[in-house]
Amino acid sequence: VTNTPSLTSASPNVVTMSGGQLTLTGTSFGSGAISVFIGTATAIVRSITSTQIIAALPSLAPGLYQIKVSTANGYARPALQIEYRFYVQTISPQIGSYYGGSDVYVQGEGFDNTTIVSFTDGSNDVSCDVVSYQSNQI
Repeated sequence: VTNTPSLTSASPNVVTMSGGQLTLTGTSFGSGAISVFIGTATAIVRSITSTQIIAALPSLAPGLYQIKVSTANGYARPALQIEYRFYVQTISPQIGSYYGGSDVYVQGEGFDNTTIVSFTDGSNDVSCDVVSYQSNQI
């Protein structure tokens, strides 16, 4: 029982769809081969100590995913969760010039520097130049 790895925290516990860096803390990780899974996807382990793992998260669709850590002594317990978040709440203004040039604000969650904004009328896609972004507004 004393050799069984345990997870105490995951930081951050909410990320954008493009992933990022995950820091796991716990005990008895060891220094051997360790695998970190986010759902069924594999995270790239960057560094390991007996009490901390730093991994690069894969890009995933929005949702809740279980974090599993596999070590030489078995899977770390308890399994923790991470949320990949992305949604659009509002777009303003609702009406703009046919010729463009209007500033458009998109409110929501999960935006980052890889988020692309485009509008469609059903047959034409028009890309927008993103002037600035925050995790909750473009």
